[in-house]
Amino acid sequence: MRTKNRSIREVAFRALNRVLFEGAYPDLALDVLFRENPHLAGQSTALLTELVYGVVRWLRKLDYVISLFASKVQIKEVQNILRLGVYQLLFLDGVPDYASISETVNVAKNIYGKKVGNFVNAVLREVVRKREKIKYPEKENDLIEYLSVEHSFPNWLVKKWLEIFGFDYTDKLCVSMNQVPPLTIRFNSLKTTRIELMEQLENRGIELVPTQLSQYGLRILSKLDPASIPEFHLGHFTVQDEAAQLVSCLLDPKPGERVLDACCAPGGKTTHMAELMQNIGEVVACDINQSRLGLVEAQADRLGIEIIDTVRADASVVNEAKVFQSKFDKILVDAPCSGLGTLRRNPDARWRRTEKDILELSEIQFKILLQTAKMLKPDGVMVYAVCTLMPEENEILCKRFLWENTELEIDSGISSIFQFGSGFLNQDRFFVSDPVLHSTDGFFAARFRKIN
Repeated sequence: MRTKNRSIREVAFRALNRVLFEGAYPDLALDVLFRENPHLAGQSTALLTELVYGVVRWLRKLDYVISLFASKVQIKEVQNILRLGVYQLLFLDGVPDYASISETVNVAKNIYGKKVGNFVNAVLREVVRKREKIKYPEKENDLIEYLSVEHSFPNWLVKKWLEIFGFDYTDKLCVSMNQVPPLTIRFNSLKTTRIELMEQLENRGIELVPTQLSQYGLRILSKLDPASIPEFHLGHFTVQDEAAQLVSCLLDPKPGERVLDACCAPGGKTTHMAELMQNIGEVVACDINQSRLGLVEAQADRLGIEIIDTVRADASVVNEAKVFQSKFDKILVDAPCSGLGTLRRNPDARWRRTEKDILELSEIQFKILLQTAKMLKPDGVMVYAVCTLMPEENEILCKRFLWENTELEIDSGISSIFQFGSGFLNQDRFFVSDPVLHSTDGFFAARFRKIN
């Protein structure tokens, strides 16, 4: 049993070990550690979150700097202590250098002894002394290495983006993907309006503004846990990125329709569709994971939604498709994807994913499209959506799907249906939310219509 309270840096160190060495997700690792260390609250919680997400986000750059001052680290976990210290020295202006070094060295001494503590101390002090003279890779010598270290992305991903987008946009995309994302919520139109919710939250001293792109969103400027707001438990809103809100609008489900959400968990778009339908009709919410269906059901209960029916099924498998013998007016395929459009929120994904993953996922996405298209009524509408900007998961996949499925076509009326029209539609009439242009997560979507 723990006999004393752990420091913020020690808890951050343990969280980093779980994320970088055990494959845990940062938010889940932090949730566990918050429960294990209840003495951390308020500003301590904010600093801990900043340290963990900051180190994960800037991992490549931190390791480059460490390599200049420590040729070899004998214990792999000590690398995380060094990462923690160097992150504070390079990125946290509000913490004095001496405090960052002292607190970080204490973690090393308490866990690994004086010798390791002295090593960490020496490396961090050397970083401080030579911080302004650090030589980073130069653009003229190696473009990939320059962008990879400068913006902290894996080389394969930078190379891929350069091939697709060129240097100028890739540089801007990397900058955008390293921004800390805003906290965006979607009001529940079954229980309140955007104006009413704004007034309620402002009366609680919460600073917020309406989103510019989604008519259902609010951007919270105050630093807080949304679950701490009474209106959250009353079901007046749910947390959802602005671009994700637009995907449901693109499908445009109507009251009384029968809608399939083929890959529904955790339920953000599922519940939004039910709200757009005014809780009239039916939303069949399908997912391969039974436990994740519980997340959808919990969200629906909190929001007061009664038209969602959850079903465990694999939408990519032919036999599973027989579960849905009847036809649907509209279908959303929010397919499993690389998630490389949401790196602002999930910085660890850049280190988890490989180029091979993209090709494997594109095959799964294609199978799901093939099966779900069979469940669509004549003249029905299907939206395919993924939170990535990779062509293999986006344009290339959709063009392949249309080539092999002559019963479907890109909906010619998409511009009139979708309120923002050409601002989000490319030349092929595919929807793209651009992290650089729109300051949102990167989403791709296609709206298909089944030929009658």
